[in-house]
Amino acid sequence: MKRIVVAIAVVLLAALNADFAAAENLTDKLAVSGRIGFTLPSDSEWNGNRSLTADTGVILGVGLLYGISRNLAAEVEYTHSNYDLKTDAFFRDGTANVNDLSLGLQWRFPSRQATPYVGGGLSILFNDYTDASVENTVGVNLKGGIDYFVSPRLALNAEMKLVISPTADMYDQSSSSIGHGSFDPSSFSGLFGIRYFF
Repeated sequence: MKRIVVAIAVVLLAALNADFAAAENLTDKLAVSGRIGFTLPSDSEWNGNRSLTADTGVILGVGLLYGISRNLAAEVEYTHSNYDLKTDAFFRDGTANVNDLSLGLQWRFPSRQATPYVGGGLSILFNDYTDASVENTVGVNLKGGIDYFVSPRLALNAEMKLVISPTADMYDQSSSSIGHGSFDPSSFSGLFGIRYFF
């Protein structure tokens, strides 16, 4: 009986390892991801002399990944970050929102269960700030992360992402005061979540 149990365990382990080996190769496979994390945004300024200090914020994201080859994948991702900007002048304190539509590539280093990757691409940034009209910007992103497969189709994901963008002009929408500022949507973020492979 003991030999039968050991034999079954060996067969199941071999089958699972074969499935993980198949998961290494993403060629022509599609994956979806959902993640949450923190963002460390850049400071902005108001009227050229008041610093708008950025607090650490929250970032949420969803994405699609398509395997072009064993090592190369294309990615489309949408993230929403929300954080506070503060200054010594209370009336300018507010909340910033940055929506990032990222288009890019990943170079993956597949192994049995853990697949590290590096990547980068274009970020189209839709910016918003309390009581101000903010222009949208286009920047670049650089990222590095890891997919850890807990099953052949499901992976835990952790990623660090750097977004570099030119500053955006922003203008006061309030009729009671006139002013303008410079909004910097650049940031460094850490994201954690899951990725499901079809």
